[in-house]
Amino acid sequence: MIDCLTPYRLAVLAAAFLATGPAGTLAAQEFQVARQAGPYYVGEPVIVRVAAAGFTSGSEPTCQWKGDVANGVTIVGPHVSQSSRSFTRIVNGRMTQRESTNYDFDFQVTADREGTFAIGQFEVSYDGKTQLLDGGTIQFSRLENDPDMRIGMSLPEGPVYAGQQVPITIRWSYAGDINAVQYAFANLQIRSPLFDQFRFKDEPARTQTTLTIATAKGNVEIGATVSKETLEGRESYVVTGQRTLIADKPSDYEAIPITCRTKKVVRWSRDLFGDLVAREDAPALAAGTPLTFTIKPLPLSNRPESFAGAVGSGFSIDVAADRSVVRVGDPITLTISVRGDGNLENVPLPQLSADNGLSPDVFQVPAEQPAGTFDGKTKEFKVTIRVKEPSVEQIPAIAFSWFDPVKESYGTGRSKPIALQVTEARVVSTADVVSAPMAGDRAEKPAGSGKGAQADPSASGLSLVGANLAIERDVSRLAVDATASESYRTIAAGMYAVAAAVVLGGVVARSRARRDKGKAMKKARLRSFRRTIESARSQSPREAAEQIAHVMRQLLGDCDAVARREADHLVLECENAIFAIGDNSTLDVRGVADRALGIVDRL
Repeated sequence: MIDCLTPYRLAVLAAAFLATGPAGTLAAQEFQVARQAGPYYVGEPVIVRVAAAGFTSGSEPTCQWKGDVANGVTIVGPHVSQSSRSFTRIVNGRMTQRESTNYDFDFQVTADREGTFAIGQFEVSYDGKTQLLDGGTIQFSRLENDPDMRIGMSLPEGPVYAGQQVPITIRWSYAGDINAVQYAFANLQIRSPLFDQFRFKDEPARTQTTLTIATAKGNVEIGATVSKETLEGRESYVVTGQRTLIADKPSDYEAIPITCRTKKVVRWSRDLFGDLVAREDAPALAAGTPLTFTIKPLPLSNRPESFAGAVGSGFSIDVAADRSVVRVGDPITLTISVRGDGNLENVPLPQLSADNGLSPDVFQVPAEQPAGTFDGKTKEFKVTIRVKEPSVEQIPAIAFSWFDPVKESYGTGRSKPIALQVTEARVVSTADVVSAPMAGDRAEKPAGSGKGAQADPSASGLSLVGANLAIERDVSRLAVDATASESYRTIAAGMYAVAAAVVLGGVVARSRARRDKGKAMKKARLRSFRRTIESARSQSPREAAEQIAHVMRQLLGDCDAVARREADHLVLECENAIFAIGDNSTLDVRGVADRALGIVDRL
């Protein structure tokens, strides 16, 4: 995780902690401050780590930076990671186990000018207590640009407003032959505090070429294009990518640096097949022109009532109703669709009554605003309204307003009105309730029902007055259809039984197939782990330790208690080798690999 946050190897081990900062101990907890190895350059983030060790389950610390930031220094974080360790001790035949959790809080410190800066203090809080740790000072030097490499980023011309989505163009160029360019590009990382200060909307890369942007949360790959240009009289390869910045923080932003780091080949050779191979390289750095811009707040003057925060251009609104013939009080579901080029994803629906929309005198509108759904192009809302008056003839146009940052003015769009036919609500009384005659009543005919007799509403077996509104309590009358035959019930029961048997058979077959597939996948995964461990035998102690520790961590979930303790011990040994100073690792690669293979084989 640390490697993806910084291009340097971090010296994060006990000796480094003791050398770079004081350690405080309260109860069983220990706190230490360390930073990555120098030198430190303007525009290049420096990782400062606050390590909190010795915490038990249920006790989780927090850490925050305290104090006033120096002018020209930006501190971002923390990025939190944790690891657990279990310890077993046997004394006089009695075995005791103890688990401990360590927390690492990583802060990125970036300076936009040369100088020595005091970092201030970090406050760790846990179990109702606090511990203050001094971050020390960091000296930043000016970055010397490699003459073959350039980096830069730019915004479109014109003002930037809060809520606007602004494309940021990033250009990296390298002057040299194609082999040198490819090697430099493969090891390239681009950094800027801008990428940690704002949110970005990144589209999935649709090209094979991507630029690697390093951020506090990890690397981001963005799609890019490649071209050849002549820059200052030298033919250069130029890689151009773009990110979309969400400008949600109105303020002045001055001299935001951008830098890049890569490896430059200083000696080539050829392999057995005659292909060029890099035999020796050196770090190459470049800094671009700092970026200065202002994000303006949206103007209050002439702001429409139907404005809900949309910023962009080309917006439109469409409204559809699920019915057009209703009675007073009947629910009408409106589907409201908004489209446009802007920040639609987070924009709510404006009040439906805004700008001569649905008048609350004649329409009942829910008080709560719907959240809406966004599919990448259209935001859709569903709202249920009711008509209060029979005189209403249409659902009037609904307004939706936005701010256009190019024109620096507000715009308003309206939906088309929807014609309605509204009638009075009908009140149902007991005299309107119709009840069916009983079976015995059908056999009786009222007197005078012969030919030529006067029509009687009760002659049809229906009574429009005096209806019995009591709840029927006879279960046999409610549950049984008197006209259904016994044969129909038998057929229905048989069909249900056949359907249930088919479903049950399908479930059993599917479950068996999943179990077989799961076993096969687990075996393939373990074989892959075994190959990785065997290949580590021929690696250097540090590289072997990284591979074996990675495999053991992935196996912890499959291990029983005994195997888990063995795996934990192996991970601990490997980490000691990984973070050893220089090449002073004493790891027995073959012995550790044999123990790791033993755990895999038992699984």
